[in-house]
Amino acid sequence: FSMGGPVVKNKTFLFGGWEKDKILGGGFTTQAEVPTARARAFATDPAIVTLMNSFLPAPTGSTSDPLIGTVSSQFEFPSDSHQYLLRGDQYFSPKHTVSLRYFSSNGNSALPFPSFNTLPGFDAGLVYAARNADIADTYSFTPSAVNQLRLAYARSLGSLSPENNLQSPRFNIFGMVAFGELPYFDQGRTFNVYQINDILSRVQGRHL
Repeated sequence: FSMGGPVVKNKTFLFGGWEKDKILGGGFTTQAEVPTARARAFATDPAIVTLMNSFLPAPTGSTSDPLIGTVSSQFEFPSDSHQYLLRGDQYFSPKHTVSLRYFSSNGNSALPFPSFNTLPGFDAGLVYAARNADIADTYSFTPSAVNQLRLAYARSLGSLSPENNLQSPRFNIFGMVAFGELPYFDQGRTFNVYQINDILSRVQGRHL
């Protein structure tokens, strides 16, 4: 969605736009190796039994090892984002103009780590945002000499947290599957960029 037009005739102009993107599907399927009922019967600690029943699905396929079964895991990584843009232009005179621009973007998505997880639910959630603002002042001294001063600021940030805010230790069943919260999160990054440019352009010589 976008719209714009003059606010003051031949002087002030405004423009705005908004966009939203939402992805519900997307993903891949993999095979996870999980303990069979026979293997689970060896567990006598109630805490271990509870963990397996809570996080490990029952196998739907078999292997040559009666203690190891397989199950198909469907990984999905939906995303949701939106962004908008605002711009204003002011014509003070045929020689002098000022433009302002502001851009904002926000989003979130699931971020899978298939090299660590063969079962869904133990990956990361990504939240990100970006901001950009700049102002440009353009002045024509003569038809062949133009100066532009530009001030700009940009900020981007992202944070990774356990998927669905999972809080649990990380477990590994040797030779089979690993599950639980990955030990690398929470973490985040923030970047700020400041910029000042002043460009004087001069055209010399004849041009056809």
